[in-house]
Amino acid sequence: MLTLQLSMMYSTIAVVILAEAMLSIAAAPAEGRQIGRFVVGQYTRGGCEIQGLYPHDIMSFDSSEITRRYRLGEQWTERCNNCTCTTAGVMCEGPTDCLHSYDFTQEKWCLEWSADECCCERMGCTVNGEQYDIGERFPYEGGASCLTCSCQIGTTPAQCLLQECGIVELICENRSVTYEDGNCCPNFVCPQGVKCTNIPDPFPNTSNHELLDWYGRLNPIPQGMNQHYHLDSWTSYVCSCPRGGTAECEMRTFGM
Repeated sequence: MLTLQLSMMYSTIAVVILAEAMLSIAAAPAEGRQIGRFVVGQYTRGGCEIQGLYPHDIMSFDSSEITRRYRLGEQWTERCNNCTCTTAGVMCEGPTDCLHSYDFTQEKWCLEWSADECCCERMGCTVNGEQYDIGERFPYEGGASCLTCSCQIGTTPAQCLLQECGIVELICENRSVTYEDGNCCPNFVCPQGVKCTNIPDPFPNTSNHELLDWYGRLNPIPQGMNQHYHLDSWTSYVCSCPRGGTAECEMRTFGM
């Protein structure tokens, strides 16, 4: 019995060592970089969660998920960082001498990477294929020629309108856009109201649209309203309609 226990223990140790060795091979930071261990996420409800440092504007034209979740024990590599989901949180090993500590949302906002592609060396905005440094101004597409916006982390064309005009672009049928004399900001007119008719699938990697399977029919969400889709006793899929078109949705977990 003791021999069997020892054998199982040594096998477990061997698996752990092999996994760590494979992770160390997966990333290849340049020689001379400072390498260390650090925590980038928290452990919650049997898994790990990482919140992006550079949030995507919820009303942007190309908003995307800024929270990532991993199973307990899951291992992965991003850039030159080897990470593992543990009960202490997301533990990573990688470069600690980057100008900007690596975060997966940098993939959207980084304009230049280091030679070894481990570190972001220049952050900024990419609008219509053109790059702009932080603080540089860019033109708002489709608006008056005098409307420009300042590039900041998180700035998008939609955020531009909010930043400079205090409004959001409305998406609706039979929309018209007008400008007042001497005013660079557009006025959106929606004669039939503003609604979100596209409700994103909460589980896009599955073959079916889960909400349609559960609810049968999804009614449009009026602008400014929220809709809660209860998936189980403690999880809701909450969707809001800030400007029409596609709703902005997120998963929310409540205490059991």
